Amino acid sequence: TKTALYASRSSFGASRDLFIKAKDLSGAGRTWQGTALVELVAGRPALGEKGYAESITACSSAKDAVCVARAQVGLAFALAAQQKYADAIPWYRKAITTFMAMAASDPGFREPAARSQVGLAEALTGDGQFEASLKESAHARRAAFALSNDDVLWRALLAQARAERKLKKADAALGVAKAAVLAVRQMSAVALDRPTQRVPRDSTSAYATLAVIQAEAGDAGGAFNTIEEMRTHALRMWLAANEGEIVRDMTAEE
Repeated sequence: TKTALYASRSSFGASRDLFIKAKDLSGAGRTWQGTALVELVAGRPALGEKGYAESITACSSAKDAVCVARAQVGLAFALAAQQKYADAIPWYRKAITTFMAMAASDPGFREPAARSQVGLAEALTGDGQFEASLKESAHARRAAFALSNDDVLWRALLAQARAERKLKKADAALGVAKAAVLAVRQMSAVALDRPTQRVPRDSTSAYATLAVIQAEAGDAGGAFNTIEEMRTHALRMWLAANEGEIVRDMTAEE
């Protein structure tokens, strides 16, 4: 709601003032990231771009490499959301370089590096660099397998499918899109046993992309079934928060 967004902006702003007063530029940089994320959620990517740029400046002054890298990814995403793909691409590359360097001593940074590669692949597709996009999505896919991370995997596969579709490689795009949906199904199955491990709402895009590719291939029935599964998937995500309570009160037949 507008009230919640206003409250979030005000809270981040107040926190930032305190960090600046304490001369904690790293903390101030992170509050800029929080503000930028609020703007992205509010559908105002231009203001998100401004917030991430401010964060980069503050975190760079504090020599906080992790903060800088995360702000670079955010800035790249905000630029891509405005279809400024050529501007987003170098920021994704900078973030990936930093994350990969840190991953040499801390494997925990391999995941944000892989997610940044997915973002880079999508931006390259938006910029018309389809072959380069396939290369980056392949890197992200291999990282996802190594990390056993289905969320990164379906995103990498989806980026690959979109690039393959732009290259008019219909069979390849169809196969990869189906693999992306399989990864989403796997996440959904895991979430049944682990309610805290929620499935992201944008995972419906895997179904939507597959349906488009099926329709373009003349498979109207397949596209219809995929869309129906997408609707079911979306409904289950809305119910997921209360699913455990619902299941406890149901009989085996129900």
